[in-house]
Amino acid sequence: HPEALEGLERIRETAPNHALRAAGRILCSHPEVEAPAWVVAGARRNDAALRYELVEEDDPAVGRLVGLSASAEAVEVLLDLAGPPRRSDAAVTGLLAVPASRRTSP
Repeated sequence: HPEALEGLERIRETAPNHALRAAGRILCSHPEVEAPAWVVAGARRNDAALRYELVEEDDPAVGRLVGLSASAEAVEVLLDLAGPPRRSDAAVTGLLAVPASRRTSP
């Protein structure tokens, strides 16, 4: 998954830490992916605590993404957050693309 790792590098350089941690959590949930040490370290957070932090930072849409079942769609959406200036809008769009059966409550 070289594209995913390139996306994480972009998030690392440009996005808030919570976006990186959220992407890292989802990426690290795929055992077939060899994530760099900095991704693994950044992803070592309790899900509930991370969701609370995201909501506290006024980005509940990104917080909901962390509650998704790990999926390729969720990883793609999180990686896309590095680009658009309106991260919440991008996250909401991504949530709508993921079937309700694949989501969990934040």
